[in-house]
Amino acid sequence: MVDHVLAARVVSVGGEIDLNTAGQLDKVVVAAINETTVGVVVLDLTGVTFLSSNGISALLQGKAHGASVGVELRVVVATGGAARRSLEITGLTDLLANYSTLSAALAS
Repeated sequence: MVDHVLAARVVSVGGEIDLNTAGQLDKVVVAAINETTVGVVVLDLTGVTFLSSNGISALLQGKAHGASVGVELRVVVATGGAARRSLEITGLTDLLANYSTLSAALAS
């Protein structure tokens, strides 16, 4: 689901992000970045139950694409959630702008 909330385009994703679904995530993130007029895309991953290396690659590609067109990508990953664990294990919590709640990402 893609929504405009305050000054950001919000994309909510749920379920498993793996080899079969990472391409869809990539397309949705790129489209949201290309279509936003506010300069911020928030990717809400609190409903994600599994985040594979393919999903992480899609996040990094989204971050790079956003940076190339002047759009900030913020990621919401719940404390203790599957997406946060994947980012922590790979050491990407410092690389990706990540927040525990949607409201914190929007307020930043």
